[in-house]
Amino acid sequence: MQDISKFGEYGSPRISREVLDCGLPLTFDQYSICGFNCCYCFSQYIRGVGPARKDYDARVLKIVRPEKIKEIFLLKRKRDYSDFIKKRYMMQWGGLSDPFCPLEKIYGVGLELMKFFNEIKYPISFSSKGDLPISDERYFNEFKKAGSRWHYKASIITLDKEKARKVERGTPSPERRFEVLKRLSEVGVKTTLRMRPIVIGLTDKDFEPLIAKAKESGCSSVSAEFFCYDERASNRRQTMEAYKVMGEVVGYNITQFYKQFRGDWVGYIRLSYELKKHYADILNEICAKYEMPIAWSDSDLKHMGQMGCCCGIKEEWGKCSKMQYTNLILEAKKKGYITFEDVMEMGKEEKQWREEAKIEGYMNLGGGNSRNKKRKMSYWDFFLKSWNDIKSGLNPVKAYGKSLRFRGRDKNGNAIYFYNYQKDR
Repeated sequence: MQDISKFGEYGSPRISREVLDCGLPLTFDQYSICGFNCCYCFSQYIRGVGPARKDYDARVLKIVRPEKIKEIFLLKRKRDYSDFIKKRYMMQWGGLSDPFCPLEKIYGVGLELMKFFNEIKYPISFSSKGDLPISDERYFNEFKKAGSRWHYKASIITLDKEKARKVERGTPSPERRFEVLKRLSEVGVKTTLRMRPIVIGLTDKDFEPLIAKAKESGCSSVSAEFFCYDERASNRRQTMEAYKVMGEVVGYNITQFYKQFRGDWVGYIRLSYELKKHYADILNEICAKYEMPIAWSDSDLKHMGQMGCCCGIKEEWGKCSKMQYTNLILEAKKKGYITFEDVMEMGKEEKQWREEAKIEGYMNLGGGNSRNKKRKMSYWDFFLKSWNDIKSGLNPVKAYGKSLRFRGRDKNGNAIYFYNYQKDR
């Protein structure tokens, strides 16, 4: 590993801002920026609208300090998510940056930490487009040691090599990424095709070939989500250039398309449910044909998935958060309704870290009165508010495509929800 002392320290792990519906809320990146430059990357848009925009646009690199990470996971350095680690919930590696991008080839911080996580036998789910796991034997050997304790998702949204080169700048070819999946599957690592984001006019052209190739490569699941247009970052030159390239590849104006077919969203624009469901039905049928269970990360389509973790992780592969809406919506679908008692039974092991972790350490709280109200809120409080405040934009009725319907409260005042079976028609 190269000397990294000249770089600023990057603060990671962190709790995902998608914590309300995420099965892997503890997410980790060893670098503050990514060595790849994908046009559709949600990370560049998120970082392009907040206080970190100046550093991010200037490509200022910060790197975690491996010794601190080791102390955190050995529980020698207390963090508000330490109970999460103590109970050995699976961690997501590759939240806002790719763990196996060109930066890792230069600095090697990830390799040192992979060796450490193997020593303590910690469960990890990786998300990447890189080929370092098979191009460098040192990385491959760590995956081989971990075997089924580790899970690997490869993001592949097209088989067209030339279109991928334009949209996913700097990444290995789709064929090479499938080779990574195949090699890792062969040594026991659990693997998933990450079809995220689905870009209409590109990904849908290859639905069946992608699933067939994933099956051939040893994948056991699919994770899917449609591309979202972030108009909050539209004043960034980089954003407009990326959307222009995407438009040239798919044959339509991305901005106009998303404004014309937008759902009930502002800022971070999602396509309408009706449009997405048309393509989702097709993809679900193809996955069924190849016996590949699918998990939908898309907030409007979670009810169409088959796994409570939207990263495509089966329950027997590792411990994931169950106190989140991807899982809760599917639980409600099974029996028709869901109560807070059901939630507590499924998420009883998560209560401690949710009570200890404060959202101000990981989320943008806004300004003025909003910030003052939220600054002492724990993630337990955050979930309770989303569950019980039916006027909140984070309530499951509003935020997750109306898959659940409010049907009153229990004796303790907690909301009860019925599943909306009309969504399945």
